[in-house]
Amino acid sequence: MSNKSNAELSRMTIAAMDMICYSKEKIESRADLMRRIIAEAEKTFKQSVPGFDLDFVLTGSKGDGIAKLFESDIDVMIVLRKFLCLDNARLENELNIIQILSTDSPPGYTKLNPLDMECNSFGAVFLGFTSAYDLNRGQVFLSSTCARNLMELAYELFPLPYEGVHRQMKQQCGPSVPASISLNIFTITAWKFPATESDNVIALPYISSSILDVWKKRNRKWPPPHLCQEVSETEGFVVPVGSSYSEEQNFEWRISFTKGENILVSHFSSVQLKLYILLKMVFKKIVKPNCGMITSYIVKNILFWVAERNNLDMFTPDKLIDLLLQCLAFLRECLHSNFLPNYMIPSRNLLLGKGTPHDKIKLNRTLTDILEDSDCVVMRLDTIRNSIRVIYQSPVSARQYSEMRDDVEKLAILTNLIVCSKMSPALMQQSTFVYDLLFEFFKEPSFFGILFSLFSLLNVDLSSFASNPGQLMELLYGLLS
Repeated sequence: MSNKSNAELSRMTIAAMDMICYSKEKIESRADLMRRIIAEAEKTFKQSVPGFDLDFVLTGSKGDGIAKLFESDIDVMIVLRKFLCLDNARLENELNIIQILSTDSPPGYTKLNPLDMECNSFGAVFLGFTSAYDLNRGQVFLSSTCARNLMELAYELFPLPYEGVHRQMKQQCGPSVPASISLNIFTITAWKFPATESDNVIALPYISSSILDVWKKRNRKWPPPHLCQEVSETEGFVVPVGSSYSEEQNFEWRISFTKGENILVSHFSSVQLKLYILLKMVFKKIVKPNCGMITSYIVKNILFWVAERNNLDMFTPDKLIDLLLQCLAFLRECLHSNFLPNYMIPSRNLLLGKGTPHDKIKLNRTLTDILEDSDCVVMRLDTIRNSIRVIYQSPVSARQYSEMRDDVEKLAILTNLIVCSKMSPALMQQSTFVYDLLFEFFKEPSFFGILFSLFSLLNVDLSSFASNPGQLMELLYGLLS
């Protein structure tokens, strides 16, 4: 495809993505909504269960805002406060200090040696159960495997105590304990909310004396120096998972700089955000059916590296397709060397333990096919192709649909914020919490205004809603997921 054709298709793809809710404004609105929901949940939890010194950190696609309102899973990092992991540890008042021992662990992983552990908090009791004494070294280490198993056991022993809410545990994946949460409050209509996939990870705060300093000083074209400085000052975390190829993986924890990565994504330009989403679409719709070894986290790291190597003026609307192909070519180069460096810790190989040799051969073939047939890659994505067709055939209809969808999402976001504002410890202590929360929302003066606005936007009449209340939610989920 010529550069002129690439530029034209890039601009059409940008317009299509704006039409289907991927404008920078919408992405930032969704990210802000999810952060506020998690903040409300954290505040209410702390009020309801005093003594649990935890912070909730939203991660993943929901945290970045690139997932639609009712799309994707919710990834939450549960940070145990009053603990601090340090490279050069020393005892501190009011803190349980944990020594980082990473010299004999694979890059990006470490062992944890608690120097002192007060047993008067939930976190200390939890970590106490994960401790094991190493006879060879004469030291106590925290077991990452025990930490994950304990968290899963806690979920099974203490199910969600709310009527109409059901949690089903799923197979452990990486450091997380995944669960599927289903909500069935419309039993009369035999319609249930789609299940919400939730990945929760226990984490300990970590302050590195060198890793982020080395990262900050790296020669690069992006991010700018002031942003590098901001990222270098964020705290890191250690999460309970070891390297799959390590003999001591049960005692290894992975080092993560989630907050720094979140800051980088929040400073993406409009084109960088669309490239991120488009790359995820390509892997989900085109690559994954042939080979599923590429995770969302790998996609994010690919984008970080490509962004670092390009001047900011490269990220323009007419170069979106060229940038997409550059990302795919970068992954193929990494595949040939069997090494994809982690963006924050380059010595850590993100391809290690990912897929079999056969999987990597299939992935290489798929990437080669895409790059050789580069003019068709975007048109193989149904959502983008259909949106471009609508824009081309009926610009007025495209604009009307985009405006309608934006208005519906604004109302849905407003509804979520109002519902969150009604959360309280008193409500959460009731088994009918979900029903009580909805009832509080129904008493909100703006409720009927929001409801009738949605009726109008989604062409739902009052009589059909009365006979099938779940119809409105089905339309909302169909449009926003």
